[in-house]
Amino acid sequence: MPHDFQERLILTDGAKQNIIADEHLIRYELAKRYVKGKVVLDLACGSGYGARILAIAGAVKVIAIDVSREAIEYANKNFAHENIDYRIGDAQALDLPDKSIDIITSFETIEHLADQHKYLAELKRVVKPNGLVFISTPNREASTGKNPFHVQEYDKQEFTGLLKQHFKSYRVVGQINGLASSLILSDGAPSKILLANGAAPVYFLAICSTGDVLPNLAPENIVSLNPRALNQLYNNPAVRLANQIYSLIIKIPGLKKLLKLLKPL
Repeated sequence: MPHDFQERLILTDGAKQNIIADEHLIRYELAKRYVKGKVVLDLACGSGYGARILAIAGAVKVIAIDVSREAIEYANKNFAHENIDYRIGDAQALDLPDKSIDIITSFETIEHLADQHKYLAELKRVVKPNGLVFISTPNREASTGKNPFHVQEYDKQEFTGLLKQHFKSYRVVGQINGLASSLILSDGAPSKILLANGAAPVYFLAICSTGDVLPNLAPENIVSLNPRALNQLYNNPAVRLANQIYSLIIKIPGLKKLLKLLKPL
């Protein structure tokens, strides 16, 4: 795989069994609600799965741009659609007219760029008045290690500080991963989400506009459940061995009570 294609999600059958696929797809699940009849820019489109989601959702045109020639070639081959125009381009210097785009999606992009302000200025330049810009980025405080592909990561205050310098209206929401258990009482019925603890968001997703109005996202939340990913975790040999050891340990008199006392640690 070419070096500049390594950081992009390739939506193979194997990838769909990993929670990382859900991390990416759920952002497009939100954005696609606003694209019907619109001209959309999917910036840093990667392998093209997201641009196709937006096109199928009713966008009259999706301009899908990525700096990687290999990514654009892959997208044209695997996620072509009559309403998608795949292009090679630079997120910090867009070859697009001013105020020409209704909706922009740019997920996991800003942390890769050397000039974040130039990138945000370009988004502001090409979006129409009262158009919407969706931007996601990792939460630096929740990162587990240094990503060699990332120039800069942000905490919420830092990310918000960047956005407010370029957009009149913005809202930042958290994206959280976790193991899930779901009771399906009726397919398609409204659902409530019970968040078991106060875990920090893994990512931030911002909805921005140059105008005064943002869509009302409350009280609806979006969840992507991936049972196959959970089954892979359960069937991991190391996890199965740990569960077996735990099952044996708690049978030792007095040790189960001790484990409960140590749990908060």
